[in-house]
Amino acid sequence: MRDKQNDSKKSSKDEKPLRQFVKGTVDATNHTLACMEHSYNDAQEFVSSRIRPLYRQMSYAGSRILDLYEQRQLYGPQIIGSSSVLLGGLTAVRRGRIPGAFMGVMAGAGAYAAVYGVKVYPSKKN
Repeated sequence: MRDKQNDSKKSSKDEKPLRQFVKGTVDATNHTLACMEHSYNDAQEFVSSRIRPLYRQMSYAGSRILDLYEQRQLYGPQIIGSSSVLLGGLTAVRRGRIPGAFMGVMAGAGAYAAVYGVKVYPSKKN
């Protein structure tokens, strides 16, 4: 009987250091998580403050590009001619006249297809 009382006293004494250990571990974990959350929020605030104005500018530029793309057929000859001259001229400077002329023709054909569209599949007539 006396052994049981001694055992219960020992286990209650052992619980205190165990509880202190668990409490210290929980406190350290909570502190670490709080520090990580704080640094994450700081980084997120920094990035979002830089991204938001950039997003606004890119949105404006994208809407302007889309407007120009919708009006591309109004400037078809200028787009095709400038593409041919620019790419053909750059190629001619680097590679020579014949490759430059070939690249100019190919760039013009590509620009024509981009501006006016090319039907990939012929329409079937009944």
